[in-house]
Amino acid sequence: MITDNDRLSRQHQLLAPNTPKLRVLVYGAGMLGSWVTHALARMVERVELWDGGDMVEEGNIGNQAYCEADVGAHKGMALHTHMLGLPINTIGKPFPPTAVQRVGVSPSVVVACADSMASRRAGAEWCRLMDIPLFIDTRASGLDATIITVMRGEYDRYLSELPSDDQLEGIPCGATGTAFVGMFVASRVASLIDAWVDHTPDTIPIRESWNVRRAVPYEIEWRRDG
Repeated sequence: MITDNDRLSRQHQLLAPNTPKLRVLVYGAGMLGSWVTHALARMVERVELWDGGDMVEEGNIGNQAYCEADVGAHKGMALHTHMLGLPINTIGKPFPPTAVQRVGVSPSVVVACADSMASRRAGAEWCRLMDIPLFIDTRASGLDATIITVMRGEYDRYLSELPSDDQLEGIPCGATGTAFVGMFVASRVASLIDAWVDHTPDTIPIRESWNVRRAVPYEIEWRRDG
């Protein structure tokens, strides 16, 4: 007979067998960040969300993790309310801090769910300065999603290849995406973090791009040294 304890044990193992003590910082609370925060708060010790001071607008309902009752509230506070009992702390400011300082969770992982390339650059530069072990850049446009992982020793390459906002048409932040694209990105981020904690970097691409509706990757760049 399967007991309730057996069920709880199995659920925990399926959710996150390797990440219960991990602390993660997410910045950006839109179509990507809201779903990433939901996913990670169920698998790590603590998530700190920097929402940039953004408020929930009517146009956010549908593709982001908000409802009509949230309109007019700070995004971080709305998520905190939805996720009562889960280990989430919210900061209503842009990331990174304006001065070099320790953030609340002393993160091992920072996830960029930003609305500009400039904010990705600023976040990565802060992570390089603070020697953050893993930085994850998430992007989405329509039904396409891209995830880039940056480990120690890789920040210079990432920053040198990062385009400016002027070089892009539109903002790859999920503004034109759908909820299931955000959920897909959240799932992939959770899987990549779990693999990283499990010391299996050979399963973590430098860059992966997907057509989410078809569940088909059309670009994967692997680390040469595995």
